[in-house]
Order: sequence, then structure tokens, then C-alpha cells
Amino acid sequence: FLSDNGGAHNNQSNNGKLKGFKGNEYEAGHRVPLFMSWPKKIREGKTYNGLSSSLDILPTVLEAAAVQNSNTIATDGVSWLPYVLGNAQGQPHQALIWRKDAAAAIRMNNYKLIRVNGIGYRLYDLQNDISESNDLQASNAVMLQRMQTALLDWEKSKVKPLWQEGNVWDTITLMIHDDLMHNRKVRVRNPEELANYLQHTNNNLSKTPHAYKGE
Repeated sequence: FLSDNGGAHNNQSNNGKLKGFKGNEYEAGHRVPLFMSWPKKIREGKTYNGLSSSLDILPTVLEAAAVQNSNTIATDGVSWLPYVLGNAQGQPHQALIWRKDAAAAIRMNNYKLIRVNGIGYRLYDLQNDISESNDLQASNAVMLQRMQTALLDWEKSKVKPLWQEGNVWDTITLMIHDDLMHNRKVRVRNPEELANYLQHTNNNLSKTPHAYKGE
């Protein structure tokens, strides 16, 4: 069992110390619990903290069922079985990457880099700053460069996004990320709140949403 995303802002979800909510690149947007049960194979109460993704479920199930992949269809994930059964050390992934519209993030070990086009980057140490409050770009230029390069290399290997949410939601998502990146209270979370914000601020973003470059 797992959730497909973090808690949303419009229900009773409680993301605890995690920053953000469903739909953004902060930890509350995509860090979720996962439970596995296989009484004959997996010891009860065992915890695994390695980097993993929902994309790993298919190859894990295939290996558990002893189904051989014909290699005619490539899978993006990696089987968890060697790790949860104790037959392999380390973790399935050296990095995890997320991308949606103008926002992207990469996780490498305990470091996480968030990039939002038109706004910039934020670098966090999740081991010591799970709430993603302290930007480390200025103090860790080596890790910043390494993660920027890894993210760009990954993007070069993929097709350009074929789906967009539309101008209104693009603006909302940009504003949410801008507020979170600056440790501010989120101003708008949905089209109704955006309309009210624009009315009270006399802002013309509704006509030119892609012109939003942060405030």
C-alpha cells in the first residue's frame, strides 16, 4: 500500500514537519509511506529507508512472481526485493528525479535540489533540514553543480513534456513554489483564490500568466 502523492491542502491531510503539499516539489508533495506484506519472505516490522519510487513496484512484483522480463518493454524502476530481503546493500537508486511543468527536483543521498524555471534553485540537506527551510547553494557549490548537471543530463535523455495543466494552474503552481522557496505563507492554492488575489492586488497575471517571475 502507498499513496500516489503527499497530502492535499483541501482535505484533512496532515503533512507534519514536511513542507508543501500535493502538487509541488517539496517533500510533502511526494514523500509518502509504503507498506509491504509477504509473511513468508519479509520479516515483520522491518524498515527500509533507501531511495525508492512507485516506479519500482512493477519490477518488484515481476521478480517476486518469478516472471522474466523479455526486455521488449523497458521499465523505469528497480526491484526492491534484493534490498528488503537483505540480499543487497545500499539502495536501488543513486538519484530520484521529479519534473512537472516549470518545476523539477532531484534527490541524491540526503541532498535535494529544486529548480523552478523563472524563479531559480534551492538546495537542501534533508537529513538535517527535513522541513526544507535552509538553502545551501552558497555554502555547498560542489553539490549544487553536481546535482544541476545530473538533472540537466536526465532531461536531455527524455522527450519534452507533452502535457500542460493550462495557464491558470501554471500560474498557481509557480506562485506556490515561489512562496515555498522564500519560506512564505502560500498566497493562492486554487483558481478561486487566484482570482481573489488578482482582484485585490490589481495584478494582470490573469492575462499573462507565463510572465510571472516571482515576487
